Amino acid sequence: MLGSKLGDVLRPYIESPGRHIFPGERLAIDWLEFEARRKKVEPYLERIVELEKTAGSREGLLKGTEFLGELSPDQGLLLVYIAEDEKLQGLINAALGKNNPQFREAVIRYFKALQG
Repeated sequence: MLGSKLGDVLRPYIESPGRHIFPGERLAIDWLEFEARRKKVEPYLERIVELEKTAGSREGLLKGTEFLGELSPDQGLLLVYIAEDEKLQGLINAALGKNNPQFREAVIRYFKALQG
């Protein structure tokens, strides 16, 4: 894994996991931070839901989602997570892949790392 393209990113977690993950301790999520990040992303979800209602087709929806290029890969993942509806999640993933090069590159790196 360390020899892969993601090796530099994974190295600190693999070489000293105790610094990042503490065995025996419960996973703590900073809910205040999560809610703050969620509030930043929710307007994008609202715009996509509105586009889904007005766009006549999937292609029309994808063309109308250029604004997703503004999101970071983390924000894109959060947007997919809060969508909840499986069909809407698929549309958001497609729109992010089409309109957000950073998100597309992160997904490609992720799947290449899974392949080894």
